[in-house]
Amino acid sequence: MSSRPTSTRIDETLRTERLLLRPPVAADAPAMARLAGDERVARWTAAIPHPYPDGAAEEFIAEAGRRRAAGEALVFAICLKDAPDALIGMVELRQTDSGAVELGYWLGQPWWGQGLMSEAVAAAAAAGRLWRPGALIGAHTFPDNVASQRVLEKAGFIRRGTGTCRAPARACGDVENAPVFVYEPGAGE
Repeated sequence: MSSRPTSTRIDETLRTERLLLRPPVAADAPAMARLAGDERVARWTAAIPHPYPDGAAEEFIAEAGRRRAAGEALVFAICLKDAPDALIGMVELRQTDSGAVELGYWLGQPWWGQGLMSEAVAAAAAAGRLWRPGALIGAHTFPDNVASQRVLEKAGFIRRGTGTCRAPARACGDVENAPVFVYEPGAGE
């Protein structure tokens, strides 16, 4: 018998007080390329290259749909409730080979500092508990990304030491001493 957690189907869209999280669609590609391609955004992520390659957003969106259909990941476009077709960021849950769930995210710079990312991360992490009941939900940040660490804490994650974060889009390849966070509902403020 497999030790992997079983999967539960969750809604395609998630709603929070101010946000709508929905599957990304092809029409999101221009906004994704512009926002994720901003050096201020890309520099804090492990997987978004800068400069952002032509066609990468379309490729990512198509792959996100394939991975969702295969049960390997949940990728959500983050939109304001009053503008459900206008992508402002992304949040992703992906199952690792160990059966744990890893969370990653980015938010366009014009929306920083408003608590929107903490709201999106909390909703995605709660969905992750339904998607993979019993699985550990974790996230890494770069050591100097204090804003992202605060996002995770506000969303119910607890810091559990440091580890190595794979960062294929960064010249270093791997980030040592990356803070490790684990989702523990009720831990946020």
